[in-house]
Amino acid sequence: MNLLAIPSCTAGTMSAKEPVRRLGGSTTATVMVVNRLGVPEQQFVVKAMALRGMDEQERRRALQEVKILKSLRHECIIEYIEFWWVGAGPESSRLTFVMECGENGDLRVPVQAASQSGKHLEEVLILSWLQQMLKGLEHVHQKDIIHRDLKAMNIFLKDTWRTCKLGDFGISTAVETGKSASGCVGTPAYMAPELLWNQRYASAVDLWAIGVVLYELMALRLPFVGSNVLSLVYQIAFNDYDDAPLRLGGYSPALINLVGRFLDKDPTKRPEAAHLLAEGPLWETFSCEAANLSATMSFNQSMTRSQALTFSSGSVVEASQDIHEMPGINADQTKLPEMATAGTGSSWGEVLPIISLDSITGQASSASPEVVATETLGSFVS
Repeated sequence: MNLLAIPSCTAGTMSAKEPVRRLGGSTTATVMVVNRLGVPEQQFVVKAMALRGMDEQERRRALQEVKILKSLRHECIIEYIEFWWVGAGPESSRLTFVMECGENGDLRVPVQAASQSGKHLEEVLILSWLQQMLKGLEHVHQKDIIHRDLKAMNIFLKDTWRTCKLGDFGISTAVETGKSASGCVGTPAYMAPELLWNQRYASAVDLWAIGVVLYELMALRLPFVGSNVLSLVYQIAFNDYDDAPLRLGGYSPALINLVGRFLDKDPTKRPEAAHLLAEGPLWETFSCEAANLSATMSFNQSMTRSQALTFSSGSVVEASQDIHEMPGINADQTKLPEMATAGTGSSWGEVLPIISLDSITGQASSASPEVVATETLGSFVS
C-alpha cells in the first residue's frame, strides 16, 4: 500500500472525541487519551504528529507506523482505529491516528506491584500473558513484519490484567519472506546479541525480547544490567543470565527452561511463536479460567496497596520513581522504570519534553508547563 496516495479523511472526524489526559510526546508528536464525546467509558489513544517538523527519515517512520498498524488486525495486538491528515496528504501540517487504549497500563505495572508486595506473579498468569504475546507475535511474523522493540513497556494490559496486547510499532520493519533486516534499533536491555553486533537479523530478535520480558515477569528484574550502555551490551553479548531468581520464584522447570530457549545467543536455536503455541507439554496444565481469576485478583490487590497507582477523576498519581532511569542501566535490579497507567500502543521512540500544542488542533495551547513533565524510556535508533 502506498501511503503517499492515501487521501485525507473527511473533516470533523476528531470532533466526535474529546481529550482526557496527555500521555507524552516530543517536539514533533504528542500522544493523549481521548474518549468518545458523551461516552466517557469509551477511551482511545490519539497520536498527532507535526509532519512539517520532521526530516525525511522521521516522516517515513511515521507513515510506516500507520501502514503497519493498518495491516495488523488481531485480538492480541493494539487495534488501529482510524487516521487522517490535517491538510492535503503527507505534505500537510499534521498526521493523526487513533488506537485502542490499554486502560490497565503495561507489563511494568504488575512487575512493580509484585516487587512491592514481596510476592512473585503466579505462573498461570504469566502463562496467560505469554500465550497472548505469542499469538500476537505469530500474526506479526506471518505478515513478514519484525517488531524490533518488544519490551514490558510496549505490551499493554486491559480487562483487569486478563488481556495483554502488543503495541508500539514505531520502529517495526517489513521484510520480504525469507529475507533478513539490518540496523541497530530497539531498547538496549531487550536487544538480541545479533542486533548489538549490528549483524543482519530476522524475526528471532523478537523472540529474544519475549525471553527478556518473560524473565522480567518471573524474576521481577531484568536478566542483564550494566553500569552504562557499553557494560550492558557486554553482558548481553558475552554473559549468561542468572536463573537462580527463577528457581527461587517456585516456577516450573518447563517455564524456566523456556526462558533459556528464548535467550539462546544463537538466533537459529530460538523457538518460533507458532511452534511454541503448538507445544502440548507447555500448556497441558494451563487453565484460562484460573488465569483470569488470578489476573483479576492480582489487579484488585495491586490497587489497594499504598504504593500502587491511585486513580482519581481521570488523573493519575504515580509511584515515586526516577523517570530518567533507563532499563538495565544503573538500576537496582528489582526496580523497573516508571509505571504507566494507560497504554498508547505507540510510544514513538524516546519521548522528549513536549511542546505546548493542543494535541487535537496542533495550535498553541495555554496549558500549564506540566505538559513537559512526561518522559518515558523509549527506543534507541541509529
